[in-house]
Amino acid sequence: GGMAEQTVLLASRAKRPFDVLEVKKGVARHAEVEAVAAPAHEGRLFRVRQRIAEEGNRTARVEFVVREQDRHESYSVPVVLTYHGVPQ
Repeated sequence: GGMAEQTVLLASRAKRPFDVLEVKKGVARHAEVEAVAAPAHEGRLFRVRQRIAEEGNRTARVEFVVREQDRHESYSVPVVLTYHGVPQ
């Protein structure tokens, strides 16, 4: 199958610095996530590629585990991937 690609920008609306600790792909087993260079003040930029493996409307989910630099607790930011696979 083909590939669907998009960029995702994670940014703090409060302009607080944060780290991305982990990217969980879960059932998005055909997804690839890679960091892309971006100005630090804009946040963290990622390229997400999803291999189109099945026909029809499909969804998958990627979670970015983030932590603000002045805090101990982390939290997940879910990103839902959607695509429509067509027969080849």
